Amino acid sequence: MQVLLIQHTAVDSAGVVADWIQNHGLQCTTLRLDRGDEIPSTFDADVLMSFGGPQSLHMPDLPAWVEREKSLIRHFIDNDRKVMGICLGAQMLASAMGALTYRNDQPEVGWHHITKVKSASKWSVLPKQTRVLHWHQNTFELPDGAEHLYRSEACENQGFAIGDLAVGFQFHPEVTERTIRHFLQVSGIVRKKATYVQTREMIEEGVREHRERQAKWFTEFLTQWLLRGPSQSK
Repeated sequence: MQVLLIQHTAVDSAGVVADWIQNHGLQCTTLRLDRGDEIPSTFDADVLMSFGGPQSLHMPDLPAWVEREKSLIRHFIDNDRKVMGICLGAQMLASAMGALTYRNDQPEVGWHHITKVKSASKWSVLPKQTRVLHWHQNTFELPDGAEHLYRSEACENQGFAIGDLAVGFQFHPEVTERTIRHFLQVSGIVRKKATYVQTREMIEEGVREHRERQAKWFTEFLTQWLLRGPSQSK
C-alpha cells in the first residue's frame, strides 16, 4: 500500500499517522507545502491524507494550491482510492465534495468531548464518547450523502465518512506531545478568551490524561479503515 501525505505547515505533521505507517511497513510520500512542494494533478497512491493548517477556505484570495488539492482529492475518490482529512484537511475534503466551509460560532481549542452519532455504528473501534484535542475556528457542512460521525458541544460537525472511501475529522487525533508543544508556541487562537478555548495549563494537563488514549483508538481506527473494513471489529 502506498500512502500520500499532504502537510501544509511545519507544525501540522502526520504525527501518530507516520508512526502507524512505519509500523505497518507501508510506502509513504510526504508533500511539504511549507517547503515549496507542489500538488500534482494525479498521484499513484492508494491513500491520500491531508492535515491541518491556518487557511480559512471561505475567504477570498486563497493560495493556488487549495484548488489543486481539492482536485486531487476528487481524483482519488473518483478512482475508488481512500482519503482522510484532519482539521483543515477535513474542510478541504468537505469543500472538494461540494459542501460549504465557514467560521464556527466560536473557536474550539483544547481537550473537549466529542459524541459519536448513533448511525455511525459500523465503525466499531470509534469510541462512543471521548475527549480529543481541538484546535480550530472554522467548520464545514456535511457533503451530500456523507455519514455524520461525531459532534461536540461547540461544533456540530466533528467527523464524517463518505462510504468506506473518505473520512474527515475536524479535531486532531494525530497529534503527538511534540505537535502540541508546537501548537502552543505558534498558535494565536489559544490566546483568545472564549468559552471553548482552554488555558495552556489545561491543555498540558490534558496531554497527560487523554493523549495516549486518543492515539490508541485512532491507530485502531486506521487499521480498521485501511486494512480490515468497517464491518469488522478490532
